[in-house]
Amino acid sequence: MRPDWKGRPPADNRGSGLNADSVTNSAPSVTEPTVTARYVPVSLFPPCRRRAWWAASYTCPHCQGVHLARAKAEGDLAAPRRAGCGRMVTLSAGASR
Repeated sequence: MRPDWKGRPPADNRGSGLNADSVTNSAPSVTEPTVTARYVPVSLFPPCRRRAWWAASYTCPHCQGVHLARAKAEGDLAAPRRAGCGRMVTLSAGASR
């Protein structure tokens, strides 16, 4: 066998157990993680004076901490979002008005 462009001898994979069949068939199957968002009741604060956005505070069901959220419209608060602790939650804006 010829050396590579740096003059090194070619790699010998005979003892490593690698062959064409094991390389092509050994790829792990990758699945998309399922994201489950929990519905959380919120306290809503409508826009007033200088604040033009809706504000919401909610207790996280995962870490039990209080997180804050903002949105331009009230309906935008109900979309799934990532909480301050990094978990996915869906705010149920109509539940605790």
